[in-house]
Amino acid sequence: QDLTGGKINGEKIFVPKLEQKQYGFSVGGPIIKNKLFFFANFEKDDRVDSGSDWIPNTGSGGVNESRVSLSDMQDVRDKLLELGYEPGAIQGFTYNTESTKGIIKLDWNISDKHRLAVIYNFLDASKEKPAHPSALGFRGPSANTIQFENAGYQINNNLHSFLAELNSNIGDNTTNKFQIGYSVFDDFRNPLSSPAPSITIQENGSNYIIAGHEPFSINNKLDQKVFQFTDNLTHFVGKHEFTVGISFEKFSFGNSFNLGSYGARGVFFPTSG
Repeated sequence: QDLTGGKINGEKIFVPKLEQKQYGFSVGGPIIKNKLFFFANFEKDDRVDSGSDWIPNTGSGGVNESRVSLSDMQDVRDKLLELGYEPGAIQGFTYNTESTKGIIKLDWNISDKHRLAVIYNFLDASKEKPAHPSALGFRGPSANTIQFENAGYQINNNLHSFLAELNSNIGDNTTNKFQIGYSVFDDFRNPLSSPAPSITIQENGSNYIIAGHEPFSINNKLDQKVFQFTDNLTHFVGKHEFTVGISFEKFSFGNSFNLGSYGARGVFFPTSG
């Protein structure tokens, strides 16, 4: 946060605690001398960012103050708590971004004519975000609209991929490459809110305060699976090479999207303060 500006046009702005951590390692070497080798790489990146660049209005005149008054936000929060719903913090909250990825590879010199490589790589990533800023009307956070913390959601991306490759020399002028792989992609969302309607409070005909469940993040997921193999036989004749082969790929997916399954509530806010 010390590298983030604390003023705009000479006016102080609120800057929450922000940080980023990156670390990783690579290691490789022989398992069996001149025969079997391994390589592994691991990386992790964690980042914390401000949940909103805008803060409720307290009359201080700050350049990042919205029109939404802090007292209105507090009144709405108190009422939702009375109803048994936790909308999250009003200001000063942060959202997290996390990424963990790695690769493991084995190389096996089976013989002078055959070499096998087996590779596995993975990605486990997530990012917390505010509710969609423009879908279903402009929903902020902005100079006109403020969201509670739990109106946001976490988007997740998981990948697991396996690949095996066999390279073979068949005689002096012929080679063969065989590859087979399988990949799984899982993309899904975790709402920051407990089950609740999406709540939009308006003032003077425009969105004012956003609370409740993010409307696009209810069982929103995409699962993909890909299986493939390729086999190519190459023959060299002088300056020419001839390749004949086969390739196969099978792709399957499951997609789910449930908009506003918990319903939506629109409320008119007649006055501020």
